[in-house]
Amino acid sequence: MARETVTPRERLLAGVALPLLILIPIWLFTSTPAYETGLRSDQLHYAAMAMRDVAPPRLHQRAPWCWRILTPLQVSFLPAGEDPFSDVITRFKILAFASNWVSLVLLYALLRRLRASPVARVFGVLAYAGIHWTLKFSFRAPAYVDFQMQTLVLAILFSMVARRYWVTVPLFVLAASAGGPVQRPRDSPHRAGVAMAGRLAASLGEPALVGGSRVRRPGALRRHRQGAALPADDAGGGRARRGGGGSTPTSQPAARPEPK
Repeated sequence: MARETVTPRERLLAGVALPLLILIPIWLFTSTPAYETGLRSDQLHYAAMAMRDVAPPRLHQRAPWCWRILTPLQVSFLPAGEDPFSDVITRFKILAFASNWVSLVLLYALLRRLRASPVARVFGVLAYAGIHWTLKFSFRAPAYVDFQMQTLVLAILFSMVARRYWVTVPLFVLAASAGGPVQRPRDSPHRAGVAMAGRLAASLGEPALVGGSRVRRPGALRRHRQGAALPADDAGGGRARRGGGGSTPTSQPAARPEPK
C-alpha cells in the first residue's frame, strides 16, 4: 500500500498550530509554586549540574543524579543572566517548551504512521497533553529530566514503528544518559556505572531480538503438527498419528485377546 503524502496544511497543523495552541496556554497559566523556586528535592541537584561553575561539588557530583547529564548539559548551554541562580528555572522552562514541542510532533507522526484517522491523531495529541505529568508538570517543576525522557521514548517508538533501527540505537544511548541508573544515594559511583552499562545493554538487545524473531506461518505449523508424534492422553492410551496408519507406543502393554 502506498504511503499517504503529507500535505502542507497537515504539516502546518501538526508542526506549528497544534503544538502552539497546546503549549502556550499551559506555559501562561501554570505557575511554579514558591517552594519549587527554591529547587527542592531532585531539582536542586539538576540545577547544580547546570551551574557547575558556581554550585558546590556536593550537589552536582552526587549519585544517582550526577549520571543524568543530558538535560542539565543542554540547560548549561543556554545564555544565563547576571545571577545564574535566579534564571536557572527559566532556562529549564525554555528547554521544556522545546522538548514538549518535539514530543507533540512525534506523537502526531507516530499516530499517522499507525494509520490513525486525522481526527484520531488530533484527539490522541490532546489526550496526551491533558495528562498532568506529560506537559504541565514540566512547567510547574521544570528542573527535572522527565520531559526529555518522554521525548526520547516517543522518538524510540517512532523509529521502531518506522523500522529505522539504525536511529534506535543512538536514541537508546541518549535515553541512558538522560535517565541514568536507578540507584540509592549511598551507592558507589562504580555500582552506578555498572548499572548504567547493564541497562544500556539490555535496551540495545531488545530491538535486535524483536527484529530477529520470526513467526511460524500457519501452513508450516500445520505440516509440522501432522508429521510430529502426538502426546499420550491422560488415560495412558495412545493416539493415532495424523496421516499414518500406526499407533503410538504407550507405557502400558496391549491387552491380549481372550480365547474363544
